[in-house]
Amino acid sequence: KDDVYNQLSNVISVCHHRDKLILMGDFNAHVRTDNQAWEGVLSRYGVGRMNSSGLRVLSICKEFSLSITNSFVK
Repeated sequence: KDDVYNQLSNVISVCHHRDKLILMGDFNAHVRTDNQAWEGVLSRYGVGRMNSSGLRVLSICKEFSLSITNSFVK
């Protein structure tokens, strides 16, 4: 699992910051509704509990200024 997230970070890091980047996949990541801690990444419509994959995805998104868009709509 760590290899997948490390590879994902490596791929994102070589993308130009002006590029439009859309990541899709089943990461089995559950993110919580704590949108204040993850401002800009997560909105108020996240799922109630978070697992280790969710924390990893949130961290990657924060590092590269990405958003989890399905948390912005109800």
